[in-house]
Amino acid sequence: LRKVDTTHVPLSHYLGAVGMPGVTAWYGLVKIIAPKEGDTVVVSAATGAVGSAFAALAKARGCRVVGIAGGADKCKYATEELGFDACIDYKVHGDVKAMSKALKEACPNGIDGYFENVGGWIMDAVMLRMNAFSRIALCGMIAGYDGAPLPMANPALMLINRMKVEGFIVSEHMEVWPDALKELGMLVGTGKLGSWASARARTLASNWSSWYEAPPEPLRVFPPKGDAARAAGRPLHGGPGLVRASYTGLAEYPAAGNELMMLRWVWARFDDLGVHALH
Repeated sequence: LRKVDTTHVPLSHYLGAVGMPGVTAWYGLVKIIAPKEGDTVVVSAATGAVGSAFAALAKARGCRVVGIAGGADKCKYATEELGFDACIDYKVHGDVKAMSKALKEACPNGIDGYFENVGGWIMDAVMLRMNAFSRIALCGMIAGYDGAPLPMANPALMLINRMKVEGFIVSEHMEVWPDALKELGMLVGTGKLGSWASARARTLASNWSSWYEAPPEPLRVFPPKGDAARAAGRPLHGGPGLVRASYTGLAEYPAAGNELMMLRWVWARFDDLGVHALH
């Protein structure tokens, strides 16, 4: 364990921007994609903790940054608050052909680096727009978290375009954490990178307030299954100096887009919000 410095970085930021998610984004961008100024980089799951940190880090290096997210609100959040140059809604562009066309418009010079969090058909669409000698950092494969195989439509593109494709697990690269945290802390301190955890907390607080005043439907609580059951009560994030979080169950809010949301979080104090825990 390592005591964190809250002199210039609020404690809540250590849950995201200056924590494991931020270091994950840093490693994939800096050590695998290694962009040059003017490169175009793309990240899937763009509005999450990793994606938002990726955008700030890539913009600091002079890149054009394009995100992929689900829904108009998330894409608006990406471009208006997270600093993305463009964000593509995969719910609108819902197949390989449509996504590839949207990527061509958002990335007129092709794609030099891709940070993969999703896999599946979205990765197939991105690969159609990758440049020669491009790099892919494989961080997650959300599309395959149900255990089913994820076939790749055209793996020959990796050879044709001489791509570098590398998977990684950030906890295996503890040697980079000091450098990563230093840069991430500077970005937060200068206002170029916000706290995803704090933003998410505000969203949850706002949504909870509206649900409390006029709940759309009875809250349905159910025990976690599969991977969620195995993860229940275990740390969601790990690493030196990180605040850990765990959950004990999931809740479904049917009128809120059927989002699965964590029912009980055990988090450190959100000093900047005055919130001591989220329940």
